[in-house]
Amino acid sequence: MPLKTISITNGQRQVFDEGEGEVLVFIHGFPLDHRMWQEQLKEFSREYRVIAPDLCGFGGSESVADDAVLSMKQFSDELVEILLALDLDIPVHLIGLSLGGYILGQFQKDHAMRIASMVFCDTKSTADTEDAKENRYKTARVVLEAGSHSLAEVMGTKLFALDTPESTLEMMRTMIADASPAGIAAASRGMAERNDFTDQLGTFRVPTLVVVGEHDSISPPDEMREMSEKIPNSEFVEIADAGHMSPLENPQEFNAVLRAFLRWVELG
Repeated sequence: MPLKTISITNGQRQVFDEGEGEVLVFIHGFPLDHRMWQEQLKEFSREYRVIAPDLCGFGGSESVADDAVLSMKQFSDELVEILLALDLDIPVHLIGLSLGGYILGQFQKDHAMRIASMVFCDTKSTADTEDAKENRYKTARVVLEAGSHSLAEVMGTKLFALDTPESTLEMMRTMIADASPAGIAAASRGMAERNDFTDQLGTFRVPTLVVVGEHDSISPPDEMREMSEKIPNSEFVEIADAGHMSPLENPQEFNAVLRAFLRWVELG
C-alpha cells in the first residue's frame, strides 16, 4: 500500500510512498495534506520513488497540543527523520508548495547535503509582515474555537483562480476539515514566526525551479520571479489558468514543467 505510518521522535506520521528510482519528496501546503499532490503522485510514481508526508497535525499524522508552535525547523528536522526511517540517506528532489516552500528554505539551510534539486511552488522567501503575523495568530484562535471546517469555508477564494471547478474546491474543503485544529493553529503560529531566508537565495548550489500560478494573489508572480533571479542555476515558470494551488488547478502543465526540469537536472 502506498500509505505508511512511520514513528519518529514526536509521534506517528502518515507518508505516501510509491514507485522506484530517484526520489521525489512532495511537501504540501497549509492547511492541506499529501492529497493536494494527487495528480503528481499518480504520474511521477511511474518513473520515480515518490514520497509525500502528511505534516504534523495534517491528514493522517498525529497532532500536537493546542498551544504548540510548529516551527519551520521542526518541520524540516522531522522530514529528515522520515527520510531516514525510509532508509533514504541520499540526496532527494524536494518540491514544496507555500508552507512546503518555507520548510524547503529551512531544509536548505540545515540539510543542504541531502538535496539533489529544489522546486519552490507558489511560496515566498520573505517573512510575514506584522499584519500577516496577526492574521496567522487570529486564524489559530478561530480554528481552535470553531473547528477546522470554519477555515475550509473561507479559504477557497484565496487559494484558487476564478472558475475553479466545484469538485476541486470540495476536495480542498475536505482536506482542511480533516486537519487537526491544534495542528492548524501550531503551523499558523510557526509560519508567523518564520525567518526571512531571502539572503540565503544566492548561496543555493543545486538546480532550482521556481513555479507559480499566473493568478496567485498570495505569492504573486512578480515576487516569485524576483526570488528566482536571486538563485543561481534557477528557472522561473508561470502556470497558466492557476492561482495559489497550481499543481492542483492545472496539473497537466505543472507536471510537464516539473518533468522537463527533472530531465534537465538528470542531464547535468
